[in-house]
Amino acid sequence: MLTNYLKIALRTLWRERVYSAINIIGLAVGIACALLAILFVRNELSYDQFHANTPQLYRLTTTIVNENGEQKRLGASGQVQGPAFKSAIPEVTDYTRILGVNFNVTGNEKSLALQGLFADTRFSNLFSFPLMHGNWSTALTNPNSIVITEQIARDYFGKTEVIGKILQVEDGDHLEPFVITGVAKTLPANSSIQFELLIPFQWLSSKFDDTNWLNQYLSTFLLLRPDADPARTAAKFGSVFQANARKQVQEAEKTNRQATQYRFGLQPITDLHLNISGLEQEQGSSIESGVVAGSTLTYSYVLLSIVGLILLMACVNFVNLSLAGAMKRAKEIGIRKVAGSSQGQIVSQFMAEAALLCLLALVLASVLAAAALPVFNQLADKQLTFSLLTDANLIFDSIGLLLVCVVATGLYPAVVLSVYNPTEALYNRGKLNTRNWFGKGLTVTQFALAISLIAATLLYIRQMNFMVQKELGYNPSNIIRVKVPSRNNTAQLVDQFRQKLRPYPVFSQIALASDNSLPVLSNAPVRVDGREVRYVYTSVDYEFLPMLGLELRAGRNFSADFGSDAAHSAIVNESFVKAAGWADPIGKQFTENWRGDNQKLTVVGVVKDYHYGSLRYKIQPQVMTLKPDNLVWIKYGKGQRIQALTRLQDVFKKQFGDYAFQYSFLSDDNANLYQNDRRWQQIIQYVAGLSILICCIGLFGLARIAAQQRTKEIGVRKVLGASVGSIVTLLSKDFLKLVLVAIVIATPLAYYAMHRWLQDFAYKIDIAWWVFALAGLLAVGIALLTVSFQSVKAALMNPVKSLRSE
Repeated sequence: MLTNYLKIALRTLWRERVYSAINIIGLAVGIACALLAILFVRNELSYDQFHANTPQLYRLTTTIVNENGEQKRLGASGQVQGPAFKSAIPEVTDYTRILGVNFNVTGNEKSLALQGLFADTRFSNLFSFPLMHGNWSTALTNPNSIVITEQIARDYFGKTEVIGKILQVEDGDHLEPFVITGVAKTLPANSSIQFELLIPFQWLSSKFDDTNWLNQYLSTFLLLRPDADPARTAAKFGSVFQANARKQVQEAEKTNRQATQYRFGLQPITDLHLNISGLEQEQGSSIESGVVAGSTLTYSYVLLSIVGLILLMACVNFVNLSLAGAMKRAKEIGIRKVAGSSQGQIVSQFMAEAALLCLLALVLASVLAAAALPVFNQLADKQLTFSLLTDANLIFDSIGLLLVCVVATGLYPAVVLSVYNPTEALYNRGKLNTRNWFGKGLTVTQFALAISLIAATLLYIRQMNFMVQKELGYNPSNIIRVKVPSRNNTAQLVDQFRQKLRPYPVFSQIALASDNSLPVLSNAPVRVDGREVRYVYTSVDYEFLPMLGLELRAGRNFSADFGSDAAHSAIVNESFVKAAGWADPIGKQFTENWRGDNQKLTVVGVVKDYHYGSLRYKIQPQVMTLKPDNLVWIKYGKGQRIQALTRLQDVFKKQFGDYAFQYSFLSDDNANLYQNDRRWQQIIQYVAGLSILICCIGLFGLARIAAQQRTKEIGVRKVLGASVGSIVTLLSKDFLKLVLVAIVIATPLAYYAMHRWLQDFAYKIDIAWWVFALAGLLAVGIALLTVSFQSVKAALMNPVKSLRSE
């Protein structure tokens, strides 16, 4: 029986090969999208699962509560918590601390800027990062030992067997020698902890032994006993903290004049990437924490929802086209029923045909998914691989998808056709429900989704263009930023660097300032006339404001004519003045504690608010002081980018030798602030295009049904003198109504969704009515083009053949 079903299915596929191909291609597109989404979600959920200790591995968290009850929960701690908790709490069996630092490393006549970690010797007791060469038990025991990855070993020495070789790591104004004691295998891409080299934490402790319980700037990981309860273990942290940090808390309250509470908790390592617990992500803190900035489950939910809708739309098209093609098989169904076939046998036959079509669609989907994977990896910023033949999990997921598609696409047409009246079928009088509310309703849903996605794409593009084109309060064009060595004599080095650049006419201005593109608010807010102000700290020099063209609202710029500026003066922005509640800010004083020195500053100038960071966030209060920094801002002439970069690199290499030349263009840095938004814009554009394509296929199926059911009517109308245009209009207007209904449904849905999305931006566009009108017009045009093909074909049919169709 099954063999007979398959033979009939193959014959039907070949006889209706055009529509079968459309069916298979449409469903294949949906399945391919689903396969890619499965790969993405599986990768997201797999982060940090490869460690042997994963079930018992947690990161220490710190919750800071101020006097107003406001809480800030961070995935950071200090140097002292790990050793203290392990010593006092039996459930904590081990710990390790990691601190991320970008190192300038020289070796074998090469100099590279590398992403490194300070890590305790017990690092390998918690994490499962295998070594190619060396032994973890001794790799980090010597303070001047170093572990590098296999790729870094090849970059420096062209091979991985480099144990015992020396690398020079810059430490202030000199290079510190480190002996390579281990070469780690390439780190898994699904690891939240990434590094290119490891340096023993005891080397850092010898330089900076921090016993302050109130400092949070690194990550501490704790290993619990298998039988330990994380919640009960975390509850014991408070008593240890009180016993060790009571005096430090009292001193901090006296200095800041505010009561602050500190609580410590545990975050599972599997939570680092997706941050399910919702830790506050301090902007720019991922380097110091040693943990790569992760994602959220929201992205997975959004992607799965989008792909689910695409797959649903593809299944709907399959159903509509199956119903359209089944009209020609009415006599076959009638003969089978007269010959004694039961309803179950007919259902089985159509389900077998659906299964064959879905299987072919799955094969094609695998090819499409493999071909689209490079583009998808670029959009998702992943390194996913696709292998349907060797990946057992993907095979099971594909089988599940296949079964879902078979049921979704085959069951409804099979049941509808199995109840066909055999007498009417044999006399060609049977017709499916002319109204076909089910198919039309799903088509309206399809177009509503497509129109929503078109509108979303238009608004996404407008918002991105708005952020790129919005006046920032300064001109970021033609500015290169170069990082010079951070040493004890940084100010002197920078001054020498400037003097060597000035003779070149390609450089018009040279300034010095810290980078606030990822602004970090101060943990110690200032008190101004009873108000608490958290601020962004920026170190600048005399030339920074003129270079950017920043406008002073009041007061003056820093000047060498005022000797006290370097120690006691500050320039604030308008947001700081507003937060402080000052009417006349010039001459006002406050105590700044960004560097922990409680420096009393006098306001000498107020700069107009400018967008130093992303437009997603409001401009925060800003404090500028005249302090040395190792980030040099260089403005060059228009159209002289290559010349400026070449000259700059030559001067840099002559002065700093092997120090890695690190530079960036300010305009590029600003654009990178919206890299994730641009990525989602591309994803939505692709999805909108696929949705429109699938909608067209579904509409084509409905048009074919209508044309078949009205064949005799069309013949009569042509005999009575109806023109081709009038017939095309007759057949098209019903589908135009469906699209108009879809526009009515889509407009409020798209408006609500995009309004919610725009709430994430402090500076955003207004949602204009014409966006939805344009989306609707595009949908109407696409629908008319799709329907007109079938309508014109039916209108041009010979009326004699049309009248003889019964």
